[in-house]
Amino acid sequence: MAVMDSSPTTRRRDAALLLLVALILLLGAGLRFYRLDAQSFWNDEGNSARIAERPLSRIIEGAAGDIHPPGYYVLLAGWRTLAGQSEFALRSFSALVSVLAVAVVYAVGARLFGWRVGVIAALLAAVSPFQVYYAQEARMYALLALLSAASIRLTIAVLSLPARMQAGRFNPRRAAAIGIGYILVNAAGLYTHYLFPMIIVAESLVFLIWLAGRSRRLHGLTVWGLLQGGTLLLFAPWLSIAFRQIATWPRGVGGGVDALRLGSTLVYGVTLSPDTARIGLIPLLIVAAVGIFPPLDPDGERHPLRWEERLGLIAGWLLVPPAALAALGALSEPFLKFLLPCNLALGVLVARGAVMGFELGRPLPGASAANAFLTRLVVIILLASGLYPIYAGLRGLYTDPAYTRDDYRAIAARILAEAGPEAAVVLDAPNQWEVFTYYYPDGPGVTPLPNDSTGETLEDLLRTHQRIYALFWGEAQQDPDHIVERMLEANAFALSTEWYGGVRLVTYAVPNGAGATEALEDVIFGDTIRLVGFTLSDERLSPGEALGVSLFWETDAPLEVRYKVFVHLYAPDGVTIVAQHDSEPNGNLSPTDSWVPGERITDNHGLLLPPDAEPGTYRLMVGLYDFEGNRLPITRRGLPVGDRLLLAELPVE
Repeated sequence: MAVMDSSPTTRRRDAALLLLVALILLLGAGLRFYRLDAQSFWNDEGNSARIAERPLSRIIEGAAGDIHPPGYYVLLAGWRTLAGQSEFALRSFSALVSVLAVAVVYAVGARLFGWRVGVIAALLAAVSPFQVYYAQEARMYALLALLSAASIRLTIAVLSLPARMQAGRFNPRRAAAIGIGYILVNAAGLYTHYLFPMIIVAESLVFLIWLAGRSRRLHGLTVWGLLQGGTLLLFAPWLSIAFRQIATWPRGVGGGVDALRLGSTLVYGVTLSPDTARIGLIPLLIVAAVGIFPPLDPDGERHPLRWEERLGLIAGWLLVPPAALAALGALSEPFLKFLLPCNLALGVLVARGAVMGFELGRPLPGASAANAFLTRLVVIILLASGLYPIYAGLRGLYTDPAYTRDDYRAIAARILAEAGPEAAVVLDAPNQWEVFTYYYPDGPGVTPLPNDSTGETLEDLLRTHQRIYALFWGEAQQDPDHIVERMLEANAFALSTEWYGGVRLVTYAVPNGAGATEALEDVIFGDTIRLVGFTLSDERLSPGEALGVSLFWETDAPLEVRYKVFVHLYAPDGVTIVAQHDSEPNGNLSPTDSWVPGERITDNHGLLLPPDAEPGTYRLMVGLYDFEGNRLPITRRGLPVGDRLLLAELPVE
């Protein structure tokens, strides 16, 4: 190891390096805190927010049935006490933790491969859309990334101790601090996320490589065993729960991921399309591949760890977690966020490749200066191509509605603005309770469904409420038979369906009664679809009232095309549509290509008359159209009537 140099030149260089790292950290902080509360909490963040409100005993009790251990929730509860419970306050814990991860990545890169690699790796971590996205989420993934980086850095320190001893620079207190730090960080990691053990596995594999090249193997094995034993001892109270909960992880949720999706997420995160990521993915991976080559002058690079040990740490950090997910059958879209630590490892490898590429382009005696220039130019082009999607990913994070989190804040605001005492809110699935009530603490009654008495609960709601707001999210897992939606569609009338990110809000009207069914004869849409009758909830309307329309359909032959139904209410001028409802039959639950000839399909639609509707006679029209907007022609008693059918003329008073 080089003797420490305290010359003015060295001090100036160190000060400049410190300033550079500080600027990178400032950049990382700016990106993470910018628009931190611009988006609503989504489902999982709502869980974090509500769990953090609980006393410690209930946090631990709840985590025993969760897919994540309690460590993050305990820390967030403490942070909430200091910072408050707003979106900005709760997310700021992740943002701050993520900035610290940038600093630790610098330390890892600099200690393994030199300060240039450390600086570039820190810069990549600072601007990584993957890191920034989860730094702006009140979940444990940013903490997982920080603890993984800290564990890798402490592993480097542990494995470097024999070299320090041989150099006469061994400090027992420092060694003890490193060992205790390693145990505490790894125990914290185990209490943060159930994939963290794979970081320890990666480190242990490198330790075996390290051990094979050392003479005092028993001593090294003893020390490593004590470190792992200490970690396991701290985690022992939770160990049985961890095994049980890992066994309950859902397998194959969201389907598998192809190599492009995996690579684009690992490198650039979730806020740009794989096609955009493809632009830079291969160039950046080429640079990373250069990073695996050993130093050009191994003898001139004195390091306490051998090259294969240093490379092994980064490779294990990068590869072992996704390999573990694949082995568990959990390498799927919802679980890719668990690979956030791997993004940091890849950044170190890319940084090493960039520095190595420039070293390859260093002019050598007898070599052509042009060749050296071209080599460096190629490296610059590869880096530029690889870094462009980073900008696109950050722009997508901040500005692209396609990557906006589920907007429970807007849903709650709308319901609070519209709902009267006659309104009810139904949550399908019930695990929306935490996030929705974070924004809707004092509104009308909220009912999570399905439960053990779903039918009775819905019957009571339909009997006692005139308006029902239903939030559908994740019902494929919680309500795969659509019990809640089918019952609402059969007994109420959908006024509107709107998407707030991945949450579907359906507003239902529950009219007081229904008129008699009016039968229709020989009304045919297209060649085979028949409208055999309809029922209206009322024959006279007032401004602001809801009208329920029940349509009864049949088909004479199987259908291969899916059609949507439109129900329009026209103003007295016959031109202006004042209310409408469009959907596939039965609230999208009975698509036309599933109809059986002769089977009657009941199809309910709701129309909300504007509160400023003028008095007069309004015309109710109905029709069908395909997904390209082409309407079906209609015949009545064999005569064409156009592409919309007049059902009724309704007076508005």
